[in-house]
Amino acid sequence: MNLHTWHKESKKEWDVFAPMWVKNSQEMWETGSRKNIIPFFSEYVPSGVKVADIGCGDGVGSLKLAEAGFEVTGVDLSNVMIEFAKGKTAQQPGLSFLQGDFYNLPFEDEEMDAAMVINSLEYTGEPLTVMKEIQRVIKPGGYVCFGILGPTAEPRKNSVSIGYWEMKSS
Repeated sequence: MNLHTWHKESKKEWDVFAPMWVKNSQEMWETGSRKNIIPFFSEYVPSGVKVADIGCGDGVGSLKLAEAGFEVTGVDLSNVMIEFAKGKTAQQPGLSFLQGDFYNLPFEDEEMDAAMVINSLEYTGEPLTVMKEIQRVIKPGGYVCFGILGPTAEPRKNSVSIGYWEMKSS
């Protein structure tokens, strides 16, 4: 499967799956597998900084980050997910959403202080390329929190990506 096909299939799958995801998302962030992510993130990342929530889905994690005092921009490949996110969080200050491509994030070089990437890296055809793109948008000395919480990489049935990524300090 080439990158273009992978990318197209992932977007299509998430557009279709979005309504089902939304039914469980809130519970996952409040009492399920994601309940400790925001406290963990908040322990290491200074409040008030600009955070990209990459693979934000329906925006529940982004909302929780904003409520914790971060300035958050959620990004997702799925237009449907972004519409759900905007609908849930319209009144929250310090929170916005963009439909975007993980291979070409909608940010300037070193625009963001931090990124949260929860259960989305495994939905990319070339994780190392995405990690390098994330590095491009994070300021030197910034923070990135990756989380792969289970065997959820459904489109990754017959492919394997192995890579090495070196974080460079300023």
